[in-house]
Amino acid sequence: MLMPLMQTVIFSIYPVEKRGLAMGMSGLVVGFAPAIGPTLAGRNQNRLFRCDAFRCGRPASLLLPYKKGKVSDGKRELIVS
Repeated sequence: MLMPLMQTVIFSIYPVEKRGLAMGMSGLVVGFAPAIGPTLAGRNQNRLFRCDAFRCGRPASLLLPYKKGKVSDGKRELIVS
């Protein structure tokens, strides 16, 4: 369900001449994620305490819901309400 949605979003966002590059990059991420994700998670778990992983995301999760307005990259804008 997630792959077709991702491809639809890529096709609708990128112009025709850049779609191949975007699809290739997303394919690399999808291909490498199952190999790299558990490796990095295990490495971080050995080096950090488990509660540190939750402390890193807490500031963002508390501040992002209060951000309102427009986010723009120059070509497109996202309205956050």
